[in-house]
Amino acid sequence: MDIIPERANYDLQADNFDHRTGLLAVTCERVVAGVEALNGSDAAAHVFEVGCGTGQLGMALANTFEQYTGMDISPEMLKQFKLAYRQQTTATPSSSVPSSLAMLQADGNKVWPVADNSANIIFSSRAIHWLGVEHIVAEVWRVAAAGESILIVGRVERAADGWESLLRQHCHTLVRQNGLKPRNGERHLKRLLQYYNQAPQGPQTDERFGAQVLAPKIADRWYQKRTLQQSLDDWAGKSGLAGTEPSAKIKSNILAELKTWALEKYAGDLPTETERHYVLYGIKIFS
Repeated sequence: MDIIPERANYDLQADNFDHRTGLLAVTCERVVAGVEALNGSDAAAHVFEVGCGTGQLGMALANTFEQYTGMDISPEMLKQFKLAYRQQTTATPSSSVPSSLAMLQADGNKVWPVADNSANIIFSSRAIHWLGVEHIVAEVWRVAAAGESILIVGRVERAADGWESLLRQHCHTLVRQNGLKPRNGERHLKRLLQYYNQAPQGPQTDERFGAQVLAPKIADRWYQKRTLQQSLDDWAGKSGLAGTEPSAKIKSNILAELKTWALEKYAGDLPTETERHYVLYGIKIFS
């Protein structure tokens, strides 16, 4: 059986994913509080998470809402999630263990493994850019609970003029110059929001679906010290680059060019403290 590239990518990252790119516990708490606020604090809601990964946010969501279903393409990431869940259930009173929790391995670009009209909250953190916009829209309409539900997309964002953002932009330029098409999470999100902004706004009375795009909400902000070499080492340690699968030689050449470009531009290894935001984008769905 062929292994989908993004699945292979995350399977290889599973063991050290949280260490390399995980969120702080306090950030997870604040993100879930933001989800609660956007949803209207309905603890009885069913949360369906697209791309749940190792479950950092999934565990917090499952401990907050009555029902939680997490889906991920990577069985190795889900293995880490299940391990974390087992550790929690043995370390905490049974009253704090979620009453209904499911972790499902599935390809998000195919039919989502939940029933029609079953999810009050459809949530995705740093993952939805892997899915086609048209497919997301179709599946959200299908699984959204009757009446009012909400789609929430979470992203970690950096200052647009900061060196990390500019380094990523130049990386994408080099990837394109090598004949590959990099994934751009920000552009993908804009396309998704544009669709919902063009949909009928608010509840509809003629059996059409309606939507309402909410103002973005910053759930948390923090500062993190990074150097150029740390960023390059992170990218070197991952399978693929910028959402593509270049050959080992092309990837090595791109990273070398990136380092040369950045050292010339900034004249140093940039041991700087950069600000990051975790932003929630909410879209109310009326069906």
